[in-house]
Amino acid sequence: MCNNIIVIFFNNAFLTPLLQYFDLIYYLTLLKRKYFTKGKTQRELNQIFENPPMNISLGYSHIFQTILTSVFFVALFPLGVIINLFGIIIYYIFDKVKYFKINLN
Repeated sequence: MCNNIIVIFFNNAFLTPLLQYFDLIYYLTLLKRKYFTKGKTQRELNQIFENPPMNISLGYSHIFQTILTSVFFVALFPLGVIINLFGIIIYYIFDKVKYFKINLN
């Protein structure tokens, strides 16, 4: 029982920010920018070089889900609040790094 709760906390706190940071679509767009720009029209090049939009609602929903998970399991596993606090901090750092990485390219 306790192992399942720990897995839930670690997946919620650390796996979701990692998956959002290593966005496959963004890296495919970088490959298109580097190798597939010859012989394209200006409209196609504008679409290739346009950065993906930041999904702020997804970030808010992840933080809200993390808070609700820690509140729900606080009676069974009080250490989960600290794990989720670190997860929110890591999500904040990854989100800022991703924002600056995308907008400075």
